[in-house]
Amino acid sequence: MELANVKRGQLVRVTGASLFYSYNVGKIGTVTLVEGEHVSVQFSDGEVDYGYSSSLELISDALPFAKNAETIKEAIANVEAALEALKALVG
Repeated sequence: MELANVKRGQLVRVTGASLFYSYNVGKIGTVTLVEGEHVSVQFSDGEVDYGYSSSLELISDALPFAKNAETIKEAIANVEAALEALKALVG
């Protein structure tokens, strides 16, 4: 990915180990920070790693729960609903 195209909140896959730990290659996470040439990605297990944007592949421009949210309050409500659905699945 080009650095200019990387934005916070994007869902990305780590495709290379340019500064990213090799064990994170293939994992999908959310861009949490773009600073200089480095991009930080947080994975579902809570781990955060960083590397170059050239080692990333875009999966989605926004998190699924925030795609159609017009306000922060609406996005939070969507997240809470998603968490409730997840809790119901897990038991």
